[in-house]
Amino acid sequence: MFKGKKINIIGLGNTGIAAAEVLAPANEVAIFDRKEVPIPPQLENLPLKFHLGDPLYQGAEEADLIIISPGVPPTEPFVERAIASKVPIRSEIEIAYQLCPAPIVAVTGTDGKTTTTSLITHILNRAGKRAIAAGNIGNPFIKVVPTLSPKDIVVLEVSSFQLEWIEFFRPHIGILLNISTDHLERYPSLKEYGKTKMRLFQNQNEMDFAILNGDDPLVCSLSKDLPSHRLFFSLYSPVEEGAFTKGEKIYIKIKGNEISIPLFPTRLEGLHNLQNILASFLAAFLLHVPPDEISQAVSTFQPLEHRMEKVGYINGVLFVNDSKATNPHAASKALASFSSPIVLIAGGRLKEGADYEMLFRRYKHKLKATVLIGEATPLLEKIARKAGIKSVYKGRDLREAVKQAFRLSSPGDTVLFSPACSSFDMFANFEERGKRFKEIVQSFWEGGK
Repeated sequence: MFKGKKINIIGLGNTGIAAAEVLAPANEVAIFDRKEVPIPPQLENLPLKFHLGDPLYQGAEEADLIIISPGVPPTEPFVERAIASKVPIRSEIEIAYQLCPAPIVAVTGTDGKTTTTSLITHILNRAGKRAIAAGNIGNPFIKVVPTLSPKDIVVLEVSSFQLEWIEFFRPHIGILLNISTDHLERYPSLKEYGKTKMRLFQNQNEMDFAILNGDDPLVCSLSKDLPSHRLFFSLYSPVEEGAFTKGEKIYIKIKGNEISIPLFPTRLEGLHNLQNILASFLAAFLLHVPPDEISQAVSTFQPLEHRMEKVGYINGVLFVNDSKATNPHAASKALASFSSPIVLIAGGRLKEGADYEMLFRRYKHKLKATVLIGEATPLLEKIARKAGIKSVYKGRDLREAVKQAFRLSSPGDTVLFSPACSSFDMFANFEERGKRFKEIVQSFWEGGK
């Protein structure tokens, strides 16, 4: 399928490296990157050409196939040149799909993708199946393809960026968790962003399944004409087919059959995580895992780092690391999860088009105080005060913000680090930001305050 072709890979990140490793032995492969970056050791002995340090990607369109990394936007000039030359541009997940012998469960959505991908993988493995998590979760799909057999199951986290350049990509089970304001620096509107998410289902047929958030109006409106079998999950009302909660039970309805099981203990807190559980439950059920085994697996699942992660208590104050909340939608889910008074630490680099006023207005009754950091501080302070938040403070850096939040809190309160912004003004990524928060809290335990 991919043999003897001239393939240009755009982007020397994890995805580009993995694609080069798999495709270089049988093809003429070149890698382009706008930065003058070091050549990774794993590529040094492969027959590759490198074009580094050219922001225009000159010559990238001279190929039989272009594989574009998710971080490279479609507005790059070489894209127009490639389209004019009729050179196909594809994402790495498209190439991996064409090489993949295993069935695919694909998860997308603005928030909750990694937790849901990890949870489904955990459930399937606990049930004795061989499931491999891959994709946007940090393990490139194409990297795992050589290890797969038809008996395996790939559980794939998929971003909208990866879906921009698919052609035949078709998951047997596709999951759309939610659509909220994000990445509007790349998409002209929320609706266009949502339409890109819906590409997950475009190649499915009546033998495939689309698992959809029935509580999300945009998801419901965009999914009316899908070719696959639609199943909805809801926290608030029964669904015709899918999963919903009522009282202390979860109900599953598929093709006229209905089962109910009692709600089970889980370490995944918050209503947003209950939605993730319902979606995961449906996926596992469709893959023939018995309900009691699904319940047991969910009960043993450990929450992921930087996502509603309880760091610990100091003098009766709970510290929670939710650094993964990089937009107001994610932060609002965190705020909704607590009944205790909250001292919120927020800020960073603003997400274009995001509704921060909604965040502060909706949860001002829960906010004992707000401490702001980063580039967004001046604007967020203005928005918060306009929304009626009276106790707004500023921190020069994260350490000062945590110190202020601790000073403003009392026993029984929660200090919630849920930034609602990206990390790129102060940190390399949300992981580095979350680790720094935990280090600071740890230093308080050790008397470093």
